[in-house]
This record gives sequence, structure tokens and C-alpha cells, in this order.
Amino acid sequence: QTYTNWEMLIIDDFSTDNTVEMLKEFSSEKRIIYHKRKGENGGAQVCRNLGIEMAKGEYLILLDSDDLLTKTCVENRVKFITENSELDFAVFPTIIFGWEFPDYDTYWNLPNQEDDIARFLNWDPAWQTASVIWKSEALTRIYPFNQNTLSFQDIEIHIKAIIEGLKYKFLLTETDNFHRE
Repeated sequence: QTYTNWEMLIIDDFSTDNTVEMLKEFSSEKRIIYHKRKGENGGAQVCRNLGIEMAKGEYLILLDSDDLLTKTCVENRVKFITENSELDFAVFPTIIFGWEFPDYDTYWNLPNQEDDIARFLNWDPAWQTASVIWKSEALTRIYPFNQNTLSFQDIEIHIKAIIEGLKYKFLLTETDNFHRE
């Protein structure tokens, strides 16, 4: 990332891939914090809650293993949300890709005239998890993610943010993140 004041929390929920071996090449990078969960596999919602609790930053971007950021993503998002201090979070366009990046360039979704809650409830999610930069204090007002929901917890937290009146804005600029479909 071109922005240098960041930390990355990797919450390992009993992965069976080569996560630990891959992280060895970054072992000297103090901004990357690895945390192996104990107990049983908890799912994304448990890992997100733990990551939010552990995070020290003023802003948060939640990523899953199938998300990618451009090298200027954090810098551009922090600049935007700092300049728009009235916002609790900001939403940026996401491009979907398949198995090989970039094999197609379909937008996850873009704003339209329909109410954002209605879009989420009609299975037309207005944005994806990695599309958002949150002010940490705003996200901690509405979290935790529901740990009993096995999937789509991100949709629930986004609806909760809107219902609770968190202020947000779509930014229709250069796409800065990608999601594997």
C-alpha cells in the first residue's frame, strides 16, 4: 500500500491452506499481525468481531480471503473519509473476478435510485464487504456481527448501519478493490 500507517490483522479460523508458510516471507513486517483462533471454527462473523476488537486504527476495511485491494486503496480511502469527516463510512466500487485475476470486469453493484435497504433485502446488495472504509468508532457502535448467522452477516451489518442512521456516501471513482466470485 502507498499509505504507510496501516496494520493488517490476519485472523486464522483453522485454515487448511498454506497461510502460515506464506506469512513467513512477511515475518519482518511488524504491521502484519497473525492471530490463530482457538476452539472451533467460528466463521467469518467470529473472525470479523475479533478483528474489530483487536484493531487499533481509526479506520477499518474488512477483507476476506477472496478480496484484493489496489496499491493506492488505503491512501485514497483515508484521504476521502478524512476530508468528509461527517461520514461514518464510505463505499467504493468493487469489480468481480473469477479464478484468474483479472478475467472479467463486472461491477459488484453501483448506486441507483432504489433505497439501499430495499436493495439488500431484495438480494441486490448495494455494496460488498471490502467496498467500505469504516470509521472504527462508527463500526463499533453497531457491531458485533451476528455469530449465529452462518453466511451473509455482512448484509446484516450493512442494513444495521443504515437503520441506525450512520452517514455514508458512495464514491464513484476509480475502482480500488476486487472480489473473487
